[in-house]
Amino acid sequence: MATRLLRTALHDLLLDPADTTAFRHVAEQAHRAAAAAVLESDQSGLARWTLPDDLSLVLPAASRTDQCPGTVPTVHHGGGRRRDGLCRLRKDGGMLRSPRALLLDFGGVLADAPRQSPAPPDLVRRLSDLVGGTVSVEQITTDLTEGGRAYGRWRDDSAHTGEPIELTHPQVWADFVTRSWPEPARAAVEEAATSLAYAWAWRPDWQIRPGIPETLRTAADAGLPMAVVSNALCGAAHRDFLATAGLSDLFAAEFYSDEAGLRKPNPRLAWLAAEAIGVPIGECWFIGDTVHRDVACARRAGTAAAILMRSPRTDREPPHPQLRPDARIEDGHGLVTLLHQR
Repeated sequence: MATRLLRTALHDLLLDPADTTAFRHVAEQAHRAAAAAVLESDQSGLARWTLPDDLSLVLPAASRTDQCPGTVPTVHHGGGRRRDGLCRLRKDGGMLRSPRALLLDFGGVLADAPRQSPAPPDLVRRLSDLVGGTVSVEQITTDLTEGGRAYGRWRDDSAHTGEPIELTHPQVWADFVTRSWPEPARAAVEEAATSLAYAWAWRPDWQIRPGIPETLRTAADAGLPMAVVSNALCGAAHRDFLATAGLSDLFAAEFYSDEAGLRKPNPRLAWLAAEAIGVPIGECWFIGDTVHRDVACARRAGTAAAILMRSPRTDREPPHPQLRPDARIEDGHGLVTLLHQR
């Protein structure tokens, strides 16, 4: 049954490689053929379809534009690579298009850290010294704690707007932390807003996530340019951490919301990154750890695939049934597996 359904669909496509209707027919027939095939799953969340030996799902190079719109996939065969327009079936019968570049989130993908207090003692002391004692330590601690929570709610709410933008460092402090402080204290914080934002964003417990160094080097060896695309209170802190970890040189570009003035899921942040690395957005994989920001951004931007890497934030998200990633992975090891399957 699987052989007959797929052979008929492929025959239609070979008659006219530019026929997008024929391509959709291939995908639909592949989905129907699942009942006649053996389905095996691996930890990457992709499906391996075991079909009769005489059936090939590799389509001709002449059809690659409509088979995987906007892509020129690269596939490994016995250690070598060839460009032949191969797309792999997902469990839902759709296609996971091979990438020519990777766009990666920072927190939850490249690195992560345990949740820390929104009022770190060192930052409280620094603010107290900066305002010359005109605001008590207790008030600073309270305002940092409540301000951090309010800023978090604002970030979540902004994700539901059409094209969310990022606040400047002075705006973050003025709108969420220092609103009730004396004017001289507010002015002092505004003047030092960027360095204070760096201190608030920095996590002494940041750790590179498992499998990420292997992932980045695998992608680099395959000639895939990579860019960081991340919402950040202060991207300079993230950039410095990646440099300290010895990973900065593997990225062709790094885009952070506070520097670009745009927040995911605003697709313009992803478009800027794709333009910077010289790869059309439709040929990039987007890897993030949240559905409402990362998967939504990938969908709005038109990336080749949206890959969801699980993190503590992923588990805390409310359900978003209308947004589904193309693949789910646990960490960098899962991403390496996906790349090896290209």
